[in-house]
Amino acid sequence: MLNHPGDAYLERLVRLTSTVLETPIALISLVDGDRQWFLSHHGLDTTETPPEMAFCAHTIASDETMVVPDARQDPRFCTNPLVIHDPKICFYAGAPLQSRNGHNLGTLCVIDRLPRHFSGNQVRLLEDLALLVSRELELRRQAIVHPISGFVQRSSFLVQAEPEIGRARLSGQPLALLALQLDHFSQVRHRWGQAASDQALRDVAAFLVLRRQLRQSPLAGRGRRSRPAHRRHHPGGRGDRGQAETQPALGRAPVHELRDAAAAAAPSRDTDR
Repeated sequence: MLNHPGDAYLERLVRLTSTVLETPIALISLVDGDRQWFLSHHGLDTTETPPEMAFCAHTIASDETMVVPDARQDPRFCTNPLVIHDPKICFYAGAPLQSRNGHNLGTLCVIDRLPRHFSGNQVRLLEDLALLVSRELELRRQAIVHPISGFVQRSSFLVQAEPEIGRARLSGQPLALLALQLDHFSQVRHRWGQAASDQALRDVAAFLVLRRQLRQSPLAGRGRRSRPAHRRHHPGGRGDRGQAETQPALGRAPVHELRDAAAAAAPSRDTDR
């Protein structure tokens, strides 16, 4: 998501925020350890800033909306290069963008180059707009990541695999595809219920993440039905690929036997290559 450019929907949201709250600048920012990235921006051309300069890094440290009426008079920000130099931030208000697990990912914020008062109604409006942004980000996350296995969905996996294929072709390194299919997986759900089926898929996914192949190249995705896939490509366009399938008899198998079947089908450390 940090490298995903803003689209028309997010651009409309920041324009609406800027218009409704009457500020020249509105931003959707995401923060990681290396930078503050503007997923969408209005009134500011910059797309990212160092985290040590980010007002939003202060905002996401709590779950409350942060309002700075005049950054020039605030000891936290008065020496900030973004205050002293362009864009010469004076007023700032930011509401946290929370994930469904309660983690603060970034902010929806508004900025002005002049000091100003921000009323309680304006704070609540900014928070309502931030909830709309958070909801949109969560919908996009659900479209990309399978909610049970944690692997990216098939369509997103194929998109993310393209740069890996390109790097392999340029470097001459081998790239292969390992596809694991859990045969008769539906019988787990029919016999032991949805909760047991979901836990079995989590167990297999967790096991795959621990495998040496995934530690070396972490691109993994979920294919049709219950098929986590790890993709590598052979340089030269020959399209060589390896495929391994788990075929446990699941008619009476408890959850732990499904995990053991996946372990038995996986290559040993001596034969990882």
